[in-house]
Amino acid sequence: MDKKLLDEFRFDLYQTLNPDLQYHNMIGLDHLIKGANTKTKYLKEAINKYYQKEDFNIAELDLNESVEMQIAYFGIGLKRLKTFREQMEFIYLNRNVPLSWMTTDLVNQYLKKVDFEIYLLYAKKLIKSSHPYAKRFAYVIGLKFYRLASSFDKIKELYLQDDNYYVMMAIAWNIAEYGISCFDDVIEVLKSNLITYNTKLKAISKMIDSFRISDEKKMILKNLRIQIKGENYEKD
Repeated sequence: MDKKLLDEFRFDLYQTLNPDLQYHNMIGLDHLIKGANTKTKYLKEAINKYYQKEDFNIAELDLNESVEMQIAYFGIGLKRLKTFREQMEFIYLNRNVPLSWMTTDLVNQYLKKVDFEIYLLYAKKLIKSSHPYAKRFAYVIGLKFYRLASSFDKIKELYLQDDNYYVMMAIAWNIAEYGISCFDDVIEVLKSNLITYNTKLKAISKMIDSFRISDEKKMILKNLRIQIKGENYEKD
């Protein structure tokens, strides 16, 4: 790829061509880019501009340079694909790329017309990965289907006994969203051994904090949290 084009892209992405540009990061984790003023606005503008440029080859991007470079890679790559199946294949092939939850959590906005069965096919493979962000992809993309209450029986089969923070929080987020459309089924999961103790508490907290859960249901959740904590104390 022409260096001039790459430099133009990096300037649009970071709003600087500082030669001391170092790993990382866009919205504030770990290290900061010295002299940069990177915001989500610039990231989205760069993705929308460069996905249309046929001579802009994302395969030549240095994905270890920054999180925003990774997000741009996924955004441009996904926007160039025509079908949801192609997009899920792209995500699966690049499942080990992410270095941050920000990369996994921004892909949903670039997905085409989603299909649950296609999603399920890839989600089952993603959760088998040893890479926590690959697993997180499965649960974050699964949020697209929370309004489809009938999908929960298959979604819950994806849940893992995994206390990695980024996996656990993604599962909790997924459960909390499904709590809006199929509350009773979610309660049964929270009472089961499908997920870890910590995941249960995180999911309950998310639902209690949600304005889309009624006060009556929040009281049920608060009582369940007391019960779960009591059972865990007895085990200890």
